Amino acid sequence: MKKVIWYILILICLVETGYIIFFTKNSYDNFSDSIAYSVLWTQCSAEYEALCYQAFNGAKQYISKIKNKAKKQAIILDIDETVLNNVIYEASLINSEYNENIFIKWCKEIQAESICGAVDFCNFVKDSNIEIFYISNRSKIVLEETIENLKKLNFPYADKKHVLLKENASDKQDRFNYVKTLGFDIVLYGNDKLDIFDKNFTNKNYIERKQWVKENKDKFGNLYIILPNIIYSDLYETLDKNYRKYSKSQWNKIKYSFIKYWRK
Repeated sequence: MKKVIWYILILICLVETGYIIFFTKNSYDNFSDSIAYSVLWTQCSAEYEALCYQAFNGAKQYISKIKNKAKKQAIILDIDETVLNNVIYEASLINSEYNENIFIKWCKEIQAESICGAVDFCNFVKDSNIEIFYISNRSKIVLEETIENLKKLNFPYADKKHVLLKENASDKQDRFNYVKTLGFDIVLYGNDKLDIFDKNFTNKNYIERKQWVKENKDKFGNLYIILPNIIYSDLYETLDKNYRKYSKSQWNKIKYSFIKYWRK
């Protein structure tokens, strides 16, 4: 009887503080549905497409202002979720973990579609006498297939000179520097993650990352364009670098602890 009374008192306290939804086992288990929701939003949301068009339309205006035919100018774009849309592949991960070999298999099938507005933007850049370098951490194993996929969708500069994939290190800075050694002035960087803009970004926690964005806010929409991607990011690692070591239930509890909400 005493146990029942204690359970009732605890339940009342939880309801009163608004935590009941966070501390039920089912809510932890269902948190994985966020992956499915992310894929669904990317595939079906008109707002997702609008954000992509908005990013590229703004970048067009910027290019129009800074293009200079007297200079060798270039822009650097990531590939996955920046110009190529892999959401069909991402949907296959809803009930499984990321596997590099499976991703390579996907790349070899050359099924990725273009991100909304990306082809039009890239051809606009070409017509502005500005070259494009696609710098991605896709494995160099799929270089031929990646170039073919870009060509299939009518992206310009789809060749071995302009498509620079990962050989060993994931750090893209060496490839950025390589473009500069070719005599190019890099006038724009585009990506779906912020890491491309600062090589030390992966070592920052979420508070430091938000501070960095605030300090560089004037660069977004011109030098930097960012594409929406809620399917995968470094968010979890910025909350807790050890997140992969936790059980599913433990990690979901930690995620909930970061959420700010209104106690009604």
